[in-house]
Amino acid sequence: MIILKFDELKDILREVFLVRKLSKRALDFVIGHCEILSLKIICYYRKSQKLMGSFLDAPLMIKADENFGIVKVNFATLNKLNKIHFAKIKSIGVLTGFMASTNNSQLTIFVRFGHDYTLAGVFAQSISFENYMEKIS
Repeated sequence: MIILKFDELKDILREVFLVRKLSKRALDFVIGHCEILSLKIICYYRKSQKLMGSFLDAPLMIKADENFGIVKVNFATLNKLNKIHFAKIKSIGVLTGFMASTNNSQLTIFVRFGHDYTLAGVFAQSISFENYMEKIS
């Protein structure tokens, strides 16, 4: 899985290099893939140390419009998607930050205060902290 993400990143960087233009969509893709890769490396390390932790991919839980670089969250789907993904968690989650995806599954990022936005969007809109702690204990 990590190799696939590196290959996708290499492909988009090659495209940016050839075209000599970095669109907002391409920038969101690059930044988002770097975030995913860093978190996957952290999860792999935690697993190698026999520590609990599940990789949680925020773009699967948070949907946004296609205004790359300045996206707005689609709150209508936020609760539903979060409840589906949190139902599958068996351990402490390690969540990617400042990211969402469009309805067409294109990766996008929040420009300002994205990590806070991700946490607020995922946790406050989906389940209470007590329910989350009950689930992982």
